[in-house]
Amino acid sequence: MLITQLGTQPSEADHRGDVNCTDFSTQAAAQAHLRAHPTDPDELDTDHGVACESLPCLCNNVPIGPPTPTPTPAATATPTPTPSPSLEIEGQLEGCFEATNIVYGHNNQTEQWLAFEPGAPDFLQTLTELVAGGGYLINLETTCQMSAGASSLSLYPGWNIFGWPLAEPTSGGDIEEHLEFCLSSVNIANGMNNQTKVWATYEPGAPDFLQTLGEFVRGGGYFINASSDCHLAFGNNHFNIYTGWNLFGWR
Repeated sequence: MLITQLGTQPSEADHRGDVNCTDFSTQAAAQAHLRAHPTDPDELDTDHGVACESLPCLCNNVPIGPPTPTPTPAATATPTPTPSPSLEIEGQLEGCFEATNIVYGHNNQTEQWLAFEPGAPDFLQTLTELVAGGGYLINLETTCQMSAGASSLSLYPGWNIFGWPLAEPTSGGDIEEHLEFCLSSVNIANGMNNQTKVWATYEPGAPDFLQTLGEFVRGGGYFINASSDCHLAFGNNHFNIYTGWNLFGWR
Protein backbone atom coordinates (compact mmCIF):
# COMPACT_ATOMS: atom_id res chain seq x y z
CA MET A 1 0.00 0.00 0.00
CA LEU A 2 1.28 3.46 -1.00
CA ILE A 3 1.30 6.10 1.76
CA THR A 4 1.13 9.79 0.77
CA GLN A 5 0.99 12.86 2.92
CA LEU A 6 -2.65 13.20 1.84
CA GLY A 7 -3.62 9.80 3.33
CA THR A 8 -3.92 6.19 2.24
CA GLN A 9 -4.55 5.52 -1.46
CA PRO A 10 -5.20 2.07 -3.01
CA SER A 11 -2.54 0.74 -5.36
CA GLU A 12 -2.91 0.79 -9.12
CA ALA A 13 -3.79 -2.91 -8.99
CA ASP A 14 -6.96 -2.02 -7.07
CA HIS A 15 -8.18 0.21 -9.91
CA ARG A 16 -10.70 -2.10 -11.52
CA GLY A 17 -13.83 -0.15 -10.79
CA ASP A 18 -14.34 -1.79 -7.39
CA VAL A 19 -12.96 0.93 -5.07
CA ASN A 20 -15.34 2.95 -2.92
CA CYS A 21 -15.10 5.80 -0.45
CA THR A 22 -14.55 3.53 2.56
CA ASP A 23 -11.22 2.47 1.08
CA PHE A 24 -9.78 5.96 1.70
CA SER A 25 -8.83 7.50 5.03
CA THR A 26 -9.33 11.11 3.88
CA GLN A 27 -11.26 12.99 1.23
CA ALA A 28 -7.98 14.25 -0.23
CA ALA A 29 -6.81 10.70 -0.86
CA ALA A 30 -10.07 9.89 -2.65
CA GLN A 31 -9.74 13.09 -4.71
CA ALA A 32 -6.18 12.16 -5.70
CA HIS A 33 -7.47 8.78 -6.91
CA LEU A 34 -10.26 10.47 -8.90
CA ARG A 35 -7.80 12.93 -10.41
CA ALA A 36 -5.57 10.02 -11.46
CA HIS A 37 -8.57 8.29 -13.06
CA PRO A 38 -10.80 11.09 -14.34
CA THR A 39 -13.21 8.69 -16.05
CA ASP A 40 -14.29 7.72 -12.49
CA PRO A 41 -14.76 3.95 -12.95
CA ASP A 42 -15.32 3.66 -9.18
CA GLU A 43 -18.11 6.27 -9.13
CA LEU A 44 -16.50 8.30 -6.34
CA ASP A 45 -17.91 11.54 -7.74
CA THR A 46 -21.69 11.84 -7.67
CA ASP A 47 -22.18 15.10 -9.53
CA HIS A 48 -19.53 17.78 -9.87
CA GLY A 49 -15.94 16.48 -9.92
CA VAL A 50 -15.34 16.21 -6.14
CA ALA A 51 -14.83 12.71 -4.70
CA CYS A 52 -16.21 11.30 -1.41
CA GLU A 53 -17.28 14.57 0.17
CA SER A 54 -18.41 12.70 3.29
CA LEU A 55 -14.84 11.66 4.20
CA PRO A 56 -12.87 13.62 6.83
CA CYS A 57 -10.23 16.14 5.84
CA LEU A 58 -7.37 16.50 4.82
CA CYS A 59 -9.52 17.85 1.96
CA ASN A 60 -8.91 18.54 -1.71
CA ASN A 61 -12.23 19.68 -3.07
CA VAL A 62 -11.03 21.33 -6.30
CA PRO A 63 -13.18 19.65 -8.99
CA ILE A 64 -11.45 17.69 -11.70
CA GLY A 65 -11.64 19.05 -15.23
CA PRO A 66 -11.42 17.40 -18.61
CA PRO A 67 -8.04 15.87 -19.50
CA THR A 68 -5.55 18.41 -20.84
CA PRO A 69 -5.30 17.91 -24.62
CA THR A 70 -1.93 17.14 -26.13
CA PRO A 71 -0.82 20.31 -27.94
CA THR A 72 -0.38 20.00 -31.68
CA PRO A 73 2.62 21.64 -33.32
CA ALA A 74 1.87 25.04 -34.81
CA ALA A 75 1.53 25.04 -38.57
CA THR A 76 4.32 26.71 -40.50
CA ALA A 77 3.16 30.19 -41.43
CA THR A 78 3.04 30.97 -45.13
CA PRO A 79 3.82 34.49 -46.37
CA THR A 80 0.73 36.66 -46.77
CA PRO A 81 0.48 38.12 -50.28
CA THR A 82 0.03 41.85 -50.66
CA PRO A 83 -3.74 42.38 -50.81
CA SER A 84 -5.26 43.81 -53.96
CA PRO A 85 -7.89 46.55 -53.63
CA SER A 86 -11.02 45.02 -52.10
CA LEU A 87 -13.33 47.39 -53.99
CA GLU A 88 -13.08 48.25 -57.69
CA ILE A 89 -13.35 51.97 -56.97
CA GLU A 90 -10.03 51.90 -55.08
CA GLY A 91 -8.21 51.01 -58.31
CA GLN A 92 -10.29 53.43 -60.37
CA LEU A 93 -9.16 56.32 -58.16
CA GLU A 94 -5.51 55.67 -59.09
CA GLY A 95 -3.45 58.81 -58.68
CA CYS A 96 -5.98 60.43 -56.32
CA PHE A 97 -6.77 57.66 -53.84
CA GLU A 98 -4.41 58.98 -51.13
CA ALA A 99 -5.83 62.51 -51.49
CA THR A 100 -9.49 61.44 -51.42
CA ASN A 101 -11.71 62.31 -48.47
CA ILE A 102 -15.01 61.06 -49.93
CA VAL A 103 -16.67 60.31 -53.29
CA TYR A 104 -20.41 60.58 -54.01
CA GLY A 105 -22.45 59.06 -56.82
CA HIS A 106 -26.18 59.30 -57.47
CA ASN A 107 -28.77 56.75 -58.56
CA ASN A 108 -30.82 59.01 -60.80
CA GLN A 109 -33.84 56.73 -60.89
CA THR A 110 -34.19 56.24 -57.11
CA GLU A 111 -32.55 59.60 -56.20
CA GLN A 112 -30.35 57.72 -53.72
CA TRP A 113 -26.87 59.05 -52.93
CA LEU A 114 -24.02 56.53 -52.75
CA ALA A 115 -20.72 57.13 -50.96
CA PHE A 116 -17.17 55.79 -50.83
CA GLU A 117 -14.95 56.90 -47.95
CA PRO A 118 -11.35 55.57 -47.86
CA GLY A 119 -10.62 53.78 -44.59
CA ALA A 120 -14.24 52.98 -43.75
CA PRO A 121 -15.21 49.27 -43.53
CA ASP A 122 -16.30 47.71 -46.83
CA PHE A 123 -19.78 46.97 -45.50
CA LEU A 124 -20.39 50.72 -45.04
CA GLN A 125 -19.35 51.60 -48.60
CA THR A 126 -22.38 52.11 -50.84
CA LEU A 127 -20.39 53.32 -53.85
CA THR A 128 -18.14 50.43 -54.88
CA GLU A 129 -17.33 51.27 -58.51
CA LEU A 130 -17.44 54.11 -61.05
CA VAL A 131 -19.68 53.24 -64.00
CA ALA A 132 -19.64 54.52 -67.57
CA GLY A 133 -21.92 57.52 -68.02
CA GLY A 134 -21.92 58.29 -64.32
CA GLY A 135 -21.12 61.66 -62.82
CA TYR A 136 -19.35 61.90 -59.46
CA LEU A 137 -18.54 64.42 -56.75
CA ILE A 138 -15.16 63.99 -55.08
CA ASN A 139 -13.68 65.91 -52.16
CA LEU A 140 -9.87 66.03 -52.11
CA GLU A 141 -7.21 67.04 -49.60
CA THR A 142 -4.65 68.02 -52.26
CA THR A 143 -4.28 68.46 -56.03
CA CYS A 144 -3.86 65.15 -57.86
CA GLN A 145 -3.88 63.59 -61.31
CA MET A 146 -6.38 60.75 -61.68
CA SER A 147 -5.41 58.26 -64.39
CA ALA A 148 -7.27 55.53 -66.28
CA GLY A 149 -5.51 53.94 -69.23
CA ALA A 150 -4.30 56.66 -71.57
CA SER A 151 -6.60 59.29 -70.04
CA SER A 152 -5.95 61.51 -67.05
CA LEU A 153 -7.71 64.35 -65.27
CA SER A 154 -6.41 67.05 -62.94
CA LEU A 155 -8.48 67.46 -59.78
CA TYR A 156 -8.09 70.08 -57.08
CA PRO A 157 -8.43 70.51 -53.30
CA GLY A 158 -12.05 70.69 -52.17
CA TRP A 159 -15.01 69.59 -54.25
CA ASN A 160 -14.72 68.43 -57.86
CA ILE A 161 -17.25 67.01 -60.31
CA PHE A 162 -16.23 64.63 -63.10
CA GLY A 163 -17.63 62.04 -65.50
CA TRP A 164 -16.59 58.41 -65.96
CA PRO A 165 -14.77 57.14 -67.92
CA LEU A 166 -12.04 59.73 -67.72
CA ALA A 167 -11.44 61.78 -70.85
CA GLU A 168 -9.43 64.81 -71.79
CA PRO A 169 -11.86 67.77 -71.72
CA THR A 170 -13.05 68.33 -75.28
CA SER A 171 -16.09 70.13 -76.64
CA GLY A 172 -18.38 69.68 -79.59
CA GLY A 173 -21.75 71.24 -80.28
CA ASP A 174 -23.69 73.50 -77.94
CA ILE A 175 -25.86 72.66 -74.98
CA GLU A 176 -29.16 72.89 -76.84
CA GLU A 177 -27.88 70.35 -79.38
CA HIS A 178 -26.71 68.13 -76.52
CA LEU A 179 -30.11 68.34 -74.82
CA GLU A 180 -32.15 68.06 -78.04
CA PHE A 181 -34.26 65.05 -76.97
CA CYS A 182 -34.68 66.28 -73.41
CA LEU A 183 -34.81 70.02 -73.91
CA SER A 184 -38.56 70.27 -73.23
CA SER A 185 -38.12 68.35 -69.96
CA VAL A 186 -35.10 70.21 -68.57
CA ASN A 187 -35.65 72.83 -65.87
CA ILE A 188 -31.98 73.62 -65.30
CA ALA A 189 -28.50 72.18 -65.91
CA ASN A 190 -25.40 72.87 -63.79
CA GLY A 191 -21.68 72.26 -64.18
CA MET A 192 -18.65 73.41 -62.18
CA ASN A 193 -15.12 74.58 -62.92
CA ASN A 194 -13.16 72.29 -60.59
CA GLN A 195 -10.19 74.63 -60.31
CA THR A 196 -12.07 77.87 -59.58
CA LYS A 197 -15.13 76.21 -57.92
CA VAL A 198 -17.41 78.49 -59.99
CA TRP A 199 -20.75 76.94 -60.97
CA ALA A 200 -22.18 77.45 -64.47
CA THR A 201 -25.89 77.26 -65.31
CA TYR A 202 -28.11 76.70 -68.32
CA GLU A 203 -31.84 77.43 -67.90
CA PRO A 204 -34.07 76.95 -70.96
CA GLY A 205 -35.97 80.15 -71.79
CA ALA A 206 -33.66 82.46 -69.84
CA PRO A 207 -31.90 85.28 -71.73
CA ASP A 208 -28.63 84.28 -73.38
CA PHE A 209 -26.62 86.75 -71.29
CA LEU A 210 -27.67 84.85 -68.14
CA GLN A 211 -26.59 81.48 -69.52
CA THR A 212 -23.15 80.58 -68.17
CA LEU A 213 -23.15 76.89 -69.20
CA GLY A 214 -22.91 76.82 -73.01
CA GLU A 215 -21.99 73.16 -73.63
CA PHE A 216 -21.30 69.81 -72.02
CA VAL A 217 -17.57 69.01 -72.18
CA ARG A 218 -16.31 65.47 -72.61
CA GLY A 219 -15.04 64.18 -69.27
CA GLY A 220 -17.18 66.60 -67.29
CA GLY A 221 -19.87 65.83 -64.74
CA TYR A 222 -23.21 67.66 -64.73
CA PHE A 223 -26.47 68.03 -62.85
CA ILE A 224 -29.82 68.23 -64.63
CA ASN A 225 -33.19 68.86 -63.00
CA ALA A 226 -36.01 67.53 -65.19
CA SER A 227 -39.78 67.97 -65.04
CA SER A 228 -40.40 64.61 -66.73
CA ASP A 229 -38.52 61.48 -67.82
CA CYS A 230 -36.68 61.56 -71.14
CA HIS A 231 -33.85 59.86 -73.01
CA LEU A 232 -30.75 61.92 -73.73
CA ALA A 233 -28.90 60.92 -76.90
CA PHE A 234 -25.93 62.68 -78.46
CA GLY A 235 -22.80 61.04 -79.89
CA ASN A 236 -21.55 58.46 -77.35
CA ASN A 237 -24.09 59.61 -74.77
CA HIS A 238 -27.22 57.53 -74.38
CA PHE A 239 -28.90 57.50 -70.99
CA ASN A 240 -32.19 58.07 -69.27
CA ILE A 241 -32.95 61.29 -67.45
CA TYR A 242 -35.56 60.99 -64.70
CA THR A 243 -37.93 63.47 -63.10
CA GLY A 244 -36.03 65.42 -60.45
CA TRP A 245 -32.25 65.69 -60.08
CA ASN A 246 -29.82 63.68 -62.18
CA LEU A 247 -26.01 63.51 -62.04
CA PHE A 248 -24.25 62.20 -65.16
CA GLY A 249 -20.90 62.19 -66.97
CA TRP A 250 -20.51 63.45 -70.55
CA ARG A 251 -18.63 61.23 -73.00
